[in-house]
Amino acid sequence: MTLRFKQLVAVMAALLISATFSPEAQACAACFGQSDDPMAHGMNAGIFSLLAVVGVVLLGFFAFMIYLVVRGSKYSGVMEKRAEEIRAEILRNSPQVSGAQS
Repeated sequence: MTLRFKQLVAVMAALLISATFSPEAQACAACFGQSDDPMAHGMNAGIFSLLAVVGVVLLGFFAFMIYLVVRGSKYSGVMEKRAEEIRAEILRNSPQVSGAQS
């Protein structure tokens, strides 16, 4: 390893350690026991809004899957009938092979 890379690693480690052990990074207002603080109310509102977004996306995904299942079961008989019609048409239009050739 080069000297410059070692210096970069040392600086990054120092920044990580200082950010981890700073008092601001230790705990939020809820962990300190001040759950009626405006910061705690804002944090709770943010959590609930993110949960709402995730819930709406999941509901949309499940609704789309149900739509595909219903649509597939609705048209499965139609597709089988059309496949049989195509097979019959191919058999009608195919030349007949005879055993003896002249």
